[in-house]
Amino acid sequence: MKLRNAALVSAPFLLACIGPFGREDPIVVAPSPGVAPIFDSPADSDHDSDEPDLGLIVADAPDGDVSCFTGSLDHLPAASGTTSAGLTFEEWAGGEPLADAEVTVTADSSSDVQYTDGTGHLPELTLPTCGVVTARSTTVTEEAMPTTAMFSLAPDQTEAVVPWVAKTTYQVIPSLLGIAIEPGTGHVFGQVLDCSGQPLDHVEVRVSGGAEVRYSVDEFPSREQEWTSDDGRFLLVNIDPFEAQVTAYIWKGEAHVAIAQATVTPSEGEVQIIEMGVGLAAPVVPSCD
Repeated sequence: MKLRNAALVSAPFLLACIGPFGREDPIVVAPSPGVAPIFDSPADSDHDSDEPDLGLIVADAPDGDVSCFTGSLDHLPAASGTTSAGLTFEEWAGGEPLADAEVTVTADSSSDVQYTDGTGHLPELTLPTCGVVTARSTTVTEEAMPTTAMFSLAPDQTEAVVPWVAKTTYQVIPSLLGIAIEPGTGHVFGQVLDCSGQPLDHVEVRVSGGAEVRYSVDEFPSREQEWTSDDGRFLLVNIDPFEAQVTAYIWKGEAHVAIAQATVTPSEGEVQIIEMGVGLAAPVVPSCD
């Protein structure tokens, strides 16, 4: 399941617009602490850069389309206009619906309590288009984890899939990924998309401040995979619940290059879902040109 135009929720949640945004300087300028934008060679710990060695090892270019990357990262524009769209809530790993759940939707300073039906669907809501919309959970259900996620709606879009994370998915992290969940930390589930909006392979992800990084194979988390597979997915476990920068690197020509970056702020005990697009400094891939 691709995380396109999607958000992760547990009930109830809030929706709010973020903006305005502009164009960012090239990624090689002023990287975040612990994030090096470019390395000279694969797994090269003796390069001359002042940046710390992030242990990047991928030495094959991705198969996906990265032609839109020009060396700069763009922010998204401010949201403009609205659309009426229904939301369907599907579990991030298994696709199960979040059925019969109460959600509180807030957009443009107005709030409304809604209830998903037995298929996890909400009726049409009036939501902003083109910019970033943030979905933030405030409580948990018996099935769902507290979460934060972002998505973008096109002006003519009438439906969007909203992934959510089940507690059963979260609880398998220690055994499946070989990582103990540390108290007081948050977590990020994400996906890297290429210039055509398809999952991007051969990407290594790093996060400032440190966190356990894992990837998935065929949309199933794996402790063995060392970079994104064909599904483009990654998991960051045990992030301190403060602002952190997530950066995606590929091998391009003769160097590792940072081709996407996003700011994440998972709360303690929370899962945040993001999309990272080639050439973007944003936690979501826009639905508008």
